[in-house]
Amino acid sequence: MSPNGSRHAACVKRLTQLLVHQLGEQAIIGVQDPVQLDTYSVPEPDLSVLTYREDFYAQAHPTAEDVLLLIAVADSSLETDQAVKLPIYARAGIPEVWLVDVDAGGDRRLPDPIGQRLSTAPTLPAWATHLRLGWIGHHRCRR
Repeated sequence: MSPNGSRHAACVKRLTQLLVHQLGEQAIIGVQDPVQLDTYSVPEPDLSVLTYREDFYAQAHPTAEDVLLLIAVADSSLETDQAVKLPIYARAGIPEVWLVDVDAGGDRRLPDPIGQRLSTAPTLPAWATHLRLGWIGHHRCRR
């Protein structure tokens, strides 16, 4: 696997800063950290928004049940992310997945991971209603 490009890295940094600022101590933000989906699958999504725990998951990696949102940032990996990663997250029962396309300056959401339907709908999960969808698209990731 080739290293992430500078635009990808910058987008991850911008999203991280925004999520930490917006969510504060309501959740834990993981940046390219492992998430234990099952015995054999431990992906490292670009960003994960996790249920808050006092130990910050020091005893064990978060599992699918701990995940509130996963964000995949794609520059050259859009097709792979859509064809490979999103179905894996869906099968694991991840409740919300956002795919940020750095090249297009937009985002796609998987509001129904189990049905694997990809959407551009601007709705947000209840825990994130104060977030604005605009931050995840070109406003923050394409400069």
